[in-house]
Amino acid sequence: LAAVYGVVGLFSSLLSPDGSGALFWALAYLSVPLVIWALAWESDAQSQISLLINYNWLLVVVAITTLFIIALLQLDLGDLILSPSSWSGCNLYGNYHGNSWFNLTGGALRPTGVGRYAAVASLIALTMLWRGHHRPFWGAIFFMAMVLLLTSGARTSYLGFAGGAILASFLFGNRKAALAAMIAAAVLLPV
Repeated sequence: LAAVYGVVGLFSSLLSPDGSGALFWALAYLSVPLVIWALAWESDAQSQISLLINYNWLLVVVAITTLFIIALLQLDLGDLILSPSSWSGCNLYGNYHGNSWFNLTGGALRPTGVGRYAAVASLIALTMLWRGHHRPFWGAIFFMAMVLLLTSGARTSYLGFAGGAILASFLFGNRKAALAAMIAAAVLLPV
C-alpha cells in the first residue's frame, strides 16, 4: 500500500503546478519501499532488514543527541532543565527565552519536527530499556528525547509516543506495566 500511495504521487505530480518538486517528493517517498523490496530479495533478507533497522536507530540516536546538545548550547535548554522557575520562559513550542529551532535554523527545522524525531527516539530508548539492554545509555537517550519532545509542542508526536509506549508495554512488559502505561497516558495526555 505504501508503494501504491507513492505511485499515485508520481501520477499526481504530472498535474502539480510545481511538477519537479512534486516528482522529487514522490520519488523520495518511494525510496523506502524500494529499499525494503531490494533487501527482501537478498538471500538473507531478515538479517539485512535487521541491519537496516539498526542503522536507522543509530541515525535517530545520533540526531537526537545532536539536537539535544544544540538546544543546550544555543537555545538555553540547560536553564530550562535546571531551573523549574524558568519554565515560564518556555512556551513549549521550542522557544526558550526568545530563541527557537525555527529561528536558529533559518526556517529549516520547526519545533514540531524536533518533536517527531524525539518521539521516535523516545520509543526506541523505551523499548531498549524494557528489554534490559545497556540501561544507563538508553536511559540517557530516553531523558534527552523526552525533554525535547515535551518542549517541542508537537501534540501529534505526544499522541504517537503515548500509543507507542502502551504498545511497548504490552510487548515487553507485563500486565501491570501495560495497565500503568494506559493510566499514565490517560492522565498525562490531557495535561
